[in-house]
Amino acid sequence: MRNRALQIFLAVILTTLGACAAKSNRTELIGTTAPYTKFNLLDGSFLTVEELRGKTAVITFWATWCSESRKCMNRLNAFADKFRGRSDYVFLTASIDKADKFDAVKERVIYTKLDNMKHAFSGNDVYDEAYMSFHGDNLPYFVVLDPQGVIKYAGNDDDGVYEALGVDPGSVPSVKLP
Repeated sequence: MRNRALQIFLAVILTTLGACAAKSNRTELIGTTAPYTKFNLLDGSFLTVEELRGKTAVITFWATWCSESRKCMNRLNAFADKFRGRSDYVFLTASIDKADKFDAVKERVIYTKLDNMKHAFSGNDVYDEAYMSFHGDNLPYFVVLDPQGVIKYAGNDDDGVYEALGVDPGSVPSVKLP
């Protein structure tokens, strides 16, 4: 009985960890038009995919409990600093934490100084409308849209983001977590 409980516990842990670090690409989405969806920004306003048209958009789905998300977001935030003040690029993060984690999400954004990106939060966990619309499967999950709203990259490897933007991933340094 005790052995069975341990097996179940380990299976749950491995499943949870796999959902926070597995690398996969959603190649079936590349070249398709982004689905209509909206993002609930932390300031209470909304942003739709349609409003991203005319811009290159990098969308990062993440959660406070996923250490791989935090690492990738810090690296992407440092990269996004190169585009500060440019209206033709948008870097958007969308937390898929549960509703009771709203304050934790805001604290994480402030604590890690993720000020080069816009931030969204629905409180719907993995049932977040945008995450589901873009076929999110693991965290972190990235989507790159070109100015016409066509998906250039969708997957769990942040190197794919840089490649979709025409940048050598090796030239983008890792950033230490605060």
